[in-house]
Amino acid sequence: MDKKLQTFQAFLFLIALSVISTIVSEIEDYSITRLESSAIYKKVIEGEVESPLLSSTSLEYSAYFLEGAQIAINVYLLLGIFYIFKVFSHAKEEEYFTTPVIELFKKAGGVFINYCIAVFSIEIIYLFVIQGSNRVVDILTSNNIPIIALCGLAFVVLSHIFEKGQQLKEENELTV
Repeated sequence: MDKKLQTFQAFLFLIALSVISTIVSEIEDYSITRLESSAIYKKVIEGEVESPLLSSTSLEYSAYFLEGAQIAINVYLLLGIFYIFKVFSHAKEEEYFTTPVIELFKKAGGVFINYCIAVFSIEIIYLFVIQGSNRVVDILTSNNIPIIALCGLAFVVLSHIFEKGQQLKEENELTV
């Protein structure tokens, strides 16, 4: 069991490195190049759109804000991964059906689900405001939102299963 646990920890460590790599890459690419390729930005620059809300400056600030929000939400995802690392530390000590493990599963599940909601929201805003498109299906197919959401739901379900296991364990200890 200990070898499997080490394998899972190594795999989780690689996922954490991947998220950190993504954060570093987003910080390096923190520019308006994504904005400059959008149709709305081109129309605003060429003077085809005259609106105080759609100036090049407001679009640039919006793009910077969305990029910053994306970086922040990826840092938040690391928190969820940290919670799972803590579950592994409890598992090493053979503490399975305990309140801290249950709470860590709930927290990790919440982080993963909130991450998906935030990424989806950021992408929707970018899609409608910056790109001027309405292809919501592209968001769901272009990133890992469904997979991470399933992981979040799985962790929430695991927390309930472990909570039931904790109750059964306590009942069993009282019986003996």
